[in-house]
Parts: sequence; C-alpha cells; structure tokens
Amino acid sequence: MKPKKIILNRAEFSTISIQRRQDFNSILTHVELLKNPTMKRPWFYGAVGFSSIAIAAFNLTYNTHLNEKNDQKSTLKSGNIQQVIEKEPKSIH
Repeated sequence: MKPKKIILNRAEFSTISIQRRQDFNSILTHVELLKNPTMKRPWFYGAVGFSSIAIAAFNLTYNTHLNEKNDQKSTLKSGNIQQVIEKEPKSIH
C-alpha cells in the first residue's frame, strides 16, 4: 500500500486563481449532458421489449419443435403402442 501524501500548512489560493476556476457554465453543460440516462430513453424500452419478445418467441417455437420431435420417437405414442404389441414375441405357457 502506497503511503498517502499529506500536505501540512499549504499555501492559500489567491482570489484571482479561485475566480479563474469558477466556471459554472461548463459545470452546467456537463450536468445537462448527464440528465437523461440510457434507461430513461424511449428507444431503450423499445429495444429491450423487442428483444424480450424475440427471445420468448424463439423459446416457444424451439420447445414446440423439440416436443414434436420427441413425440415422433416415443414408443408410447397411441399409434406406436399397437405396433409394439404386435412385435412382441408371444410367450408359450
């Protein structure tokens, strides 16, 4: 950890140097630039809303596609049950 520099008995500033640094107009322009943060702009909500809807639609269609694909492979599907029963070897008692 670096030691902190502490200045004791610092020379006082002159009134002229203080007046030179009192530029309130530049401070106000910087404040005006920061007034409207990104989350409060209307285009932000449009982009977030569109992205959310797009992600939800993708998930719904992808999951539906997977469910249909799994249903076709399933052996317990109503049409496949009869085929499974017919393919089983008949036991002899």
